[in-house]
Amino acid sequence: MKMKVKGVIKRRNTAFSRLNQPKHQNRGNTYEYPISSGSAQWISRLNKDDFDKVATFNKNQFITSDTNGNSGNVKLLRPTTKVDNQPVDLKFDLQNKEKFEFDDCSVMYKPAILKMLNDVVKTHNSCSNHNCFNYNVCSDSKLYVAKEIQKGVCCKWYLACSSCDYTGYFKLYKEIEKAGPGCKAAVANIGLQTGLGETALSMERACLVLNAMGVPAPSKKNMQKQANRISDKIKALNDDDMKNNRLDLKRINQLRGNDDNLVNVETDAVYNSQSISRRGEFGRVATCVTGIMCENVTPQKKVIATIQHSKMCKTGAALRINGAEVSCPDKESHQCTANHRQDKDFTEEGLAFEMAQQISHELKIDKVTTDGDSKSAQGIRRSMGDNVENLMDPIHKTQSVFRASLTCLDKDFSANILPYEESSVCKRSLKKAFAADIARRVNKVVANLFSKFDNADAISDKLLDCVNAIINCYDGNCDSCKTELSACRKGKRWWNVSEELVQFKVKKGSINLTKKDRFVLTKILELKLSRREFTKIRFNTTTNKCESINRTINVYAPKTKRYARNSAARVAAAVHARNNETANSLILKLEHVGAGVAKNSKVAANLKSFNSRSQYKSAYKKNELVRKRKVKARKLRSKIYYEKMEGSKEGGSSDYKKGKEVIVVLKKAKENGKKVEKKSVETEKVSFGFLAFSLIS
Repeated sequence: MKMKVKGVIKRRNTAFSRLNQPKHQNRGNTYEYPISSGSAQWISRLNKDDFDKVATFNKNQFITSDTNGNSGNVKLLRPTTKVDNQPVDLKFDLQNKEKFEFDDCSVMYKPAILKMLNDVVKTHNSCSNHNCFNYNVCSDSKLYVAKEIQKGVCCKWYLACSSCDYTGYFKLYKEIEKAGPGCKAAVANIGLQTGLGETALSMERACLVLNAMGVPAPSKKNMQKQANRISDKIKALNDDDMKNNRLDLKRINQLRGNDDNLVNVETDAVYNSQSISRRGEFGRVATCVTGIMCENVTPQKKVIATIQHSKMCKTGAALRINGAEVSCPDKESHQCTANHRQDKDFTEEGLAFEMAQQISHELKIDKVTTDGDSKSAQGIRRSMGDNVENLMDPIHKTQSVFRASLTCLDKDFSANILPYEESSVCKRSLKKAFAADIARRVNKVVANLFSKFDNADAISDKLLDCVNAIINCYDGNCDSCKTELSACRKGKRWWNVSEELVQFKVKKGSINLTKKDRFVLTKILELKLSRREFTKIRFNTTTNKCESINRTINVYAPKTKRYARNSAARVAAAVHARNNETANSLILKLEHVGAGVAKNSKVAANLKSFNSRSQYKSAYKKNELVRKRKVKARKLRSKIYYEKMEGSKEGGSSDYKKGKEVIVVLKKAKENGKKVEKKSVETEKVSFGFLAFSLIS
């Protein structure tokens, strides 16, 4: 049985209406909800919050259902008006602000408080105030705050005395001096926005922190306006700092007796997305990309150029949603924050071209180190000519060796090259371990060659012997092994210290290399150990500094958030912090925006201590003993994983498997004797060009 409640014109204001709509919007609507049979019991009238939890609205009908979707055995009355069911009573009369409790905190400037106290003592007790008509000293002083005006996190006070006519007006904050009309900003408010730019906190979260401290948070609108003003100043400060770094490079080249314009650089880019694509979306997910260029002249490797391409524009997006024909970037129709067309893809070549143009007035690039998967070098050549040489990062080269080895173990190597166990999980783990061992060994060999030989030509002459020595070593023949050639030392070192081979108990002679396997392994090793590839890594320059800057940018502007208006300022703040150390950078930024730190203050002492801790942490991570402990811990984790995998039939794998429900259905159907047609769709994998001919015969 269903009860019908029909909307009519003469309903009371307190009568039920969906989503508290006015009665004229609900006229003629019919709402139904089930009433169970005779045994159903009427329950007391619920308030609106409880009613929304008990009854669910579906297709113009209110349903009280259990876990199976069946109607409950109750009869419901119309709900009462909505009740604010806050866990804490936060109601107050906004019309009568005099009832507000004077029980919160504000950021106050200590000299301003002392000035206020001196003024009260001098003016009030002596009755020299022009507003006071009682020329006798106030014997019963009862001061109170007659009015408080909030200014960001600071405040102004109007003091009054209930025993006499004394009044006083005081600004309890320090102002930033400026030329021209208008209110002067408070130092604390500007410092708050500068500090927020050093963290990943949004304005909403910053307001929560302030409220938790008992400080009334300022309005978001005013905070955004101040952030916009500061952003331009931070970007200008960083631009000047990078220009000074470029000029300093010219000075260093002159001191070295070299051409003062030629420099070597490294470049990379960071996107504001965690993945290239996303399910349900076409094209790249990223809406912003930042290019980084660092110098490879000094050990500090400072950033000398940055550029950002952004498609983010909240104003343009809102206009397009409302039907306006707006295409970003468009500075004429609206205040557009985008500088890249929506229908145009980001290219690292374009970023490199603009960064090269940015430094072209002071420097000229001789060699550029890239990660090998971008066209940054082409963009630099467009700006500075074809004489720019493109070098590769040896770490990325090692990663290419690992990926090629893993792919070839699935496709090109023989089926019994490794001593596989029965479990498929063991096979995958052993393949990954062997691929990692090849990459680690190649990296170790190159490091040994660089440490023993100073001449790149001498290293190139040893590369072919290194390849043959490594292949023979894997095949069980260590006669040609030497420390710099195969990192094995005639079978006494690598087979005993290799993290992967030791943990998986792969011993000397257990790897079976056929003629085809030796050929494929040769091609894999030549990805890094060949004359042609070694010329690209002969200076042993990496993009580690750019990768480190990218991680810092992710701290200042996380990929999970979108900073449409001030993204460039956050990147500038991150770059400036890396070029000048975090605490020193913050002092320079505060001084640039007019909220400088006193030299002998506690704030300056705390920032100096912060610098000391940062330097200690950096040196601690680079300590050789710390690195050895990390390697030891990694080996222990590998040992625990292998022991777990060895003692389990499932190979120590997780119980989660993608598409597991499909596998279960197929197994059940097979057990029941039914024929199930399974169409397998193989995903195309990226194949390496040098392996195309290895599949012949």
